[in-house]
Amino acid sequence: MNPTALNQINDKLKFLSDDFAEDIIEYLDLLNNTSNLNNEFVLSAKQIEILDNRSKSPIENFISADKAIADLKIKYGV
Repeated sequence: MNPTALNQINDKLKFLSDDFAEDIIEYLDLLNNTSNLNNEFVLSAKQIEILDNRSKSPIENFISADKAIADLKIKYGV
């Protein structure tokens, strides 16, 4: 990646909260891992923890897909 692109990315990311920045780093790790098809994809310990915590959440904490789609259609005027 060229220095100009790296500077642009850095400028956009420097004001993020630490938690969100960590999510971005994990996403970049995912992209890096999946871009090399010779590697087997393996979840990190943090990703496993996140999925485990989500699977233990009560169903009441989630919204239905229909409601999510309806909310998005209202938000974006579709």
